[in-house]
Amino acid sequence: MTELVNGVIIALTSLVNEVGGDAVNEKFYSLSKEKQSAIINSAMCVFSAGGYKKALTEEIAKEAGVSKGLLFHYFGSKQKLYLFLYDYCIRYIKERMDFETGKAKPDYFDFLIETQLMKREIMKQHPYIFCFASTVYYDDAPEISRLVKSTNRELISSQIDFLLDYADCSHFKSGVDARKITEIIIWTAEGMMKDIMSRPTVDIDKASDEYLEILRIFKNNFYREEYADGDN
Repeated sequence: MTELVNGVIIALTSLVNEVGGDAVNEKFYSLSKEKQSAIINSAMCVFSAGGYKKALTEEIAKEAGVSKGLLFHYFGSKQKLYLFLYDYCIRYIKERMDFETGKAKPDYFDFLIETQLMKREIMKQHPYIFCFASTVYYDDAPEISRLVKSTNRELISSQIDFLLDYADCSHFKSGVDARKITEIIIWTAEGMMKDIMSRPTVDIDKASDEYLEILRIFKNNFYREEYADGDN
């Protein structure tokens, strides 16, 4: 999994070169961490809301508290900003969700719960990071789709493969396809994420608890009785 993520990062670097030059002006990194986060979070929020085509750089700049000119000074173009965010998402998540291998396999749902708790902490720093990451997968804007679609599809498929190999899937009821359940859980999570992020205010802890309850329902319905948690 780590090798693939590193490969994706290298591929994204090549994509940035393809669209012309570095992804970000080094002066961006001279900003305070708070200002960098404000720009990153604003851009993720706006791109997540309407996709690449509908996202306005004026809105991103306004939300971040910087001028549009300064935004382009840092990133050069809307396309480069988008690719920078995608690269940033992958690197940031990788650093904070790196799992040990070579030890006893954790229960499938215990592992999903552990993963969700990690995601909750990540979202406290970048509330829209996972919403943006899923938006990239479905975005059909030619300027973006031709560059990241196959890379993103491969990354998501590898994440499913990693989960099914890393976790203990032996507690499912007979006939239950763990891969199909995993795909349904991912679709459910994406739908929940979009709904949660559309709310006037976002309570990350409450949203996380809602998702954990969904996982409990899945576990009770698809695990053998001796491994389920009890009533739905």
